[in-house]
Amino acid sequence: MNKISKEIPSILLLALIISVLSCSGEGSEATRADSAFDTINSSIFQARCALSGCHGQNPSAGLSLASGNAYDNLVNQRSSQVPALFRVAPGDAASSYLIHKLRGTAGSVGGEASQMPLDGTPLSEADIAAIEAWIDNGAER
Repeated sequence: MNKISKEIPSILLLALIISVLSCSGEGSEATRADSAFDTINSSIFQARCALSGCHGQNPSAGLSLASGNAYDNLVNQRSSQVPALFRVAPGDAASSYLIHKLRGTAGSVGGEASQMPLDGTPLSEADIAAIEAWIDNGAER
């Protein structure tokens, strides 16, 4: 399978999230935001972070991304590695420690320089962009 074929699911996920966030006139703001978080949570946080064993039952850095806990443990919660930063700062992906961990730039803000997922393939650019878009759009539940 070529590289483009491998990226298609991520591109489709990003397109879905952008269309949900930019949708106007149908449904409430909360419904649209739920759809964006639910999509990111199930396809990225659950599949790549919680179920891999790192942020599930015995969570690394005290961050459980187990189903039902992910949102409350990410949004407006201080990072245990860099308490001056929120894991997810709604409206500000660039200042969210989660994005630094996913991009491997946490060392530049005083954190551990390891890129998440620690023992796996880094998330695709499309997956990270989808998470950034969700955060920049207010990180609604």
